[in-house]
Amino acid sequence: WPSSNTSMASIIRVAATQHRVGKAPSLSKGKWLKRALGAARKRDRSNTGEDDKILEHWDVIAAYEGTTSSGEDMVGGPSEPSDLDKGEANKALVLEYVKQVLTEGEIGRVADFVSPSLIQREPALGSGLHGLTDALSFGAVGSYDMVFKLVGEGDLVVTYSRVHRGGADHAVFDIYRVEDNLIAEHWGIAEALQPRERWGNSGKF
Repeated sequence: WPSSNTSMASIIRVAATQHRVGKAPSLSKGKWLKRALGAARKRDRSNTGEDDKILEHWDVIAAYEGTTSSGEDMVGGPSEPSDLDKGEANKALVLEYVKQVLTEGEIGRVADFVSPSLIQREPALGSGLHGLTDALSFGAVGSYDMVFKLVGEGDLVVTYSRVHRGGADHAVFDIYRVEDNLIAEHWGIAEALQPRERWGNSGKF
């Protein structure tokens, strides 16, 4: 498991964005950006060095969906972190949620980690705790095989995972907003992994 002590300030630039060919997102360290720029939705995570240049990059791409099961905009919601003094506790909470619920399948424990009024922004999942519990029960969320990265700042926490869903392995970014020690809002995006012979680099992980 990744350490829940990973510092966002030193290594990441994260964006939940929509891209248009020829227009790149403007990113700043420690900032969370959401912009509607076109038809394709992309989530990036980059590792930066001491000179603030990008050293490593991961992304997940999927089409933007204007209609979601919950009725929420999949790129809506807050884009700046708050409760900066609670970052470590929030990362620990999300890590335990991913381990116990998403990986080990302890669906009966979901209410220990998730608010009853969860704002759900992953397009295929219904709203609230009930919608999430139904999705978990029917296997719509999939089986989380590996959490590759966990980073966070304040009330916002990101995990990057390999997930078996719908008969195929996917790279998945999840963003969680934590409020009052419970997950209050969730964004999610997944991209099916291509066969190794089609990789143009070292792969998603």
